[in-house]
Amino acid sequence: MMTHQDYISSGWWLILRGQVVRAVPSHIAVVCEHPEVFGVDPDELRELFKRCKEPMGSEGIARQIVILKIVNGGAWMRLRHYPQSGWTVNLRAVGPMPIGALTSFFQWLLGSGPEFYHDPVYLNHQKGRTERNVIEFQRGLTVHGTPLKRRLPKITLVEDVVNMRTWALPRIRLRNINLPTELREEGSDGPC
Repeated sequence: MMTHQDYISSGWWLILRGQVVRAVPSHIAVVCEHPEVFGVDPDELRELFKRCKEPMGSEGIARQIVILKIVNGGAWMRLRHYPQSGWTVNLRAVGPMPIGALTSFFQWLLGSGPEFYHDPVYLNHQKGRTERNVIEFQRGLTVHGTPLKRRLPKITLVEDVVNMRTWALPRIRLRNINLPTELREEGSDGPC
């Protein structure tokens, strides 16, 4: 079980099959250091940051694009705990597999300690936002409040991301991304 200090402001990447990576120092830093693990081509990643006129790994527009593309690929979820507001989870869709992975994650992370049970969990997905509490995941409930009827994945903390199994992950394309107008090169009105 994690300590209170480890829990506060912690960030994670969670794959649906149960592998979890601590996002230290940030989610985008882990992606930039190991892009292949997330299905991202390193050259495309560098080019996107260049097109956005941002330093590699910075917390700007390129970061938003990269994280959304990874999450919308469907295999990865981005999790972050904010001390004043609870958990934010970015995922493609709310369904049995992601809810099962999140249930396993919160049970693994918190054990049976009640200290954080009432923290809100905001699930941001393609259809909008769903709000739950950590205790609902601890109890193994679906979004509709019924018990999960599937086998939960075992959570494995991946400390050496380089050796992570990635053979079944989707390929994330960062070429031909439409940038916001203010970031486009002068004379260009198309994708980057």
